[in-house]
Amino acid sequence: MLSAVSLAESPTTQHVTVDLTTPISAVRTMFAAVETADGSALRDSFFAADDAQRDLITAYAELIVATRHLRDAARDKFAPDNAPAPNPAMVRDGTIPGSPAPEDQQQLDSAQVQIDGDTATVQLPDRPQPIKLRRSDNLWRIDLADYASVQPAQLSEQTQVNHDLAAAFDEETDEINAGKYASAQEAESAIQQKIHAVIVPQLKNLTTAPTTAPAP
Repeated sequence: MLSAVSLAESPTTQHVTVDLTTPISAVRTMFAAVETADGSALRDSFFAADDAQRDLITAYAELIVATRHLRDAARDKFAPDNAPAPNPAMVRDGTIPGSPAPEDQQQLDSAQVQIDGDTATVQLPDRPQPIKLRRSDNLWRIDLADYASVQPAQLSEQTQVNHDLAAAFDEETDEINAGKYASAQEAESAIQQKIHAVIVPQLKNLTTAPTTAPAP
């Protein structure tokens, strides 16, 4: 079971003001929550139709927060004062999964919004696919399953992957803070092994799953 560390806030966590009154404000809130790793605001930003989707949202938020903690620990240990590091993948902002590109946030003011009842899309100029939203209790939230391209049959598996990756990142963060790794290269190799240990079993499950329904 994932430890509570995943959703713990670091001392530098910035709290996002949640505004879900319009599709644009909801997307802006989600972008800010991803960037600052505000797990609470991130969970508020996404729409859940059932328990399975709520579990996915929780796991996604855990992964965002865990990744931010890992990035910050790696930066503090191996790249103080934003000095160049030999493993930029561990310390650059784009490491956070789902992190919007800087141009995405800048283009929100010029985004095209289409509202059809309780559904809406926000199309950014340079983004190939629109961001889909749902309205519930007069508040707009992003459809995470669509945003993360997760099919209904994959919800359980993707939720578990997110949980396991968050746990792996938390473990790596603790190890970096404890001084286990003498160099950034060692830390990078360790996290790649941890990611591999989570992802490979899932890939095997996909390749061994039956392609046709069993005979009655």
